[in-house]
Amino acid sequence: MDETVASIVVPAELDACTIVTLSLAIKRAVDDPSIQVLVFHGADGIFCRGMSLGGLVSSEMIGDPTEGVRAFARCLEVLRLAEKPTIAVVDGDALGGGLGIAAACDVVLATLDAAFGLPELLLGLLPAIVLPVLLERMPAQQARLLALRAESVSAERARDLGLADEVVPADDLLRIVRRWVRALSRPDPGAVAGLKRYSAELSGLGVTAGLSRGAGLTAERLADRALRETIRDFVAGGAPPWLAR
Repeated sequence: MDETVASIVVPAELDACTIVTLSLAIKRAVDDPSIQVLVFHGADGIFCRGMSLGGLVSSEMIGDPTEGVRAFARCLEVLRLAEKPTIAVVDGDALGGGLGIAAACDVVLATLDAAFGLPELLLGLLPAIVLPVLLERMPAQQARLLALRAESVSAERARDLGLADEVVPADDLLRIVRRWVRALSRPDPGAVAGLKRYSAELSGLGVTAGLSRGAGLTAERLADRALRETIRDFVAGGAPPWLAR
């Protein structure tokens, strides 16, 4: 990549610290006049597996479970409304919040090793924060089925659903990313920023209100002490009781 591209590593798991780090990286890249395109990628064969379950129910979250999820909603808003083109390169798992990060980008490139999924319902949570950006890419019914099935789909299926824009052979990934960077660097930066803001305003409830509502719903679920205990048991190697039925 050249100096006009910001290469941003997405954390494998999201917690209060990594969300702040990601948000700051996005802001720095957007504010840097030399940067034209932001490219997001994972590491070690993982794009991002979403929120850290242990972090969600750790002792410091019991009193106020809203801080982390609201920070993630703000991060998604910053990403979705970033005033420069954004590309997600998904090579490996993009689950839950990780899928939301990919969907919030303007272009999603997926390798054949990519997997997309919403596992939240398995733990009694809702994919409420990511749904606003998912529904900009895919039909509502397909989004519900993706959540209800709680199974990952392949890169090809993700492309059919609208979650991926192109499926790319791993050995050709760099060339394809460069091609997209060249294409996305051509439009006027001011027009790019205006398009992204305007398209968000046209999305029914709107990304900002939708993300805020999604964070509220997630926070409400995390306020349930029994649900937090269930997640703690899962992190420790157990299984949610409804999965045993």
